[in-house]
Amino acid sequence: MTRSIIFSPHCDDELIGCSEILGSISGIYYFDYNDDRARESIDFCRDIGIGTQFVSIKELMNCKNIFNEYIIYAPDPFTETHPLHRAVGSYAYLLRYTGQCAKVIFYSTNM
Repeated sequence: MTRSIIFSPHCDDELIGCSEILGSISGIYYFDYNDDRARESIDFCRDIGIGTQFVSIKELMNCKNIFNEYIIYAPDPFTETHPLHRAVGSYAYLLRYTGQCAKVIFYSTNM
């Protein structure tokens, strides 16, 4: 069975871009931990049984083949306006392009 994870540049981006699929997610990787939104997101995920982890893109780039069996939800690197959103989405695109994940599905947080 393929599991799904979300790459969320900021805490709460997973709610804005992926709220309809949160119940089927195995975990969320956050890339920016800088405010009260982080604590709220962690508490919410814990309450609904989703694991969370804070990482940098550099840390993930040092880990090879850890997402082979995963579908990754990530910000769309082609339409997002925030630089961190584009960077995280581009990293997910690279994982798919190099065959290091099962699939990438892009989401948008632009309103």
